[in-house]
Amino acid sequence: MRDASRSLIMPNEEELPSTAAAADANATSAQSDVAGTGRPKAVAVTLDRLIQVERVTASEPYIGDLFRRRFGSDPPNYGQHHVALYKAARASFIAIGFVHYTVFDDNCLCGGMLADDRAYRRMPVAHQAMIRDAGGIVAIMLRETFARYADMPDVWAHVGDPSVREICLRAGFLPTSDRYVMVKWNGERSEPDKAAHLARVIALGPF
Repeated sequence: MRDASRSLIMPNEEELPSTAAAADANATSAQSDVAGTGRPKAVAVTLDRLIQVERVTASEPYIGDLFRRRFGSDPPNYGQHHVALYKAARASFIAIGFVHYTVFDDNCLCGGMLADDRAYRRMPVAHQAMIRDAGGIVAIMLRETFARYADMPDVWAHVGDPSVREICLRAGFLPTSDRYVMVKWNGERSEPDKAAHLARVIALGPF
């Protein structure tokens, strides 16, 4: 019998490769490089096909090692997980980014944002340029996922890294009176209502 919980995932998740499987496929695809640089030849695609942001039921198979390298802990096993998949070859995708959302009352909490800088540096120069011109991997993920949570009144982030904060600002987050908490207002709230929601989010601490 089909697990009813799987109705919550993207319909083609079964077809998404695990990080390990994708890495094996990528190693094969990288046999021929550009002018002996060791970089694989660039696959000619548009940005929306080069980077695909997919919702998955579990983050561990895709970005578990990357998350531990970045944050020193296991990735969350709750909430909603989104991974950025890079089209390394015609039949090969590699997970290169992650963002996590949790619904808290009528607030949406956004966290766990990360990108695989090592994988980015191994990309063909043409692909690096496409991603850089779009604001980077994290910005691409945020824009894609913001649209999926547009029905939430607001989306919140707790950001300590100044470089990530700059990316969040460019993607649409706004600063608040708290040095770490940022917000994207999707709907109309009165100023007292905004202040009340901000206080509740600050009380949560890092998320």
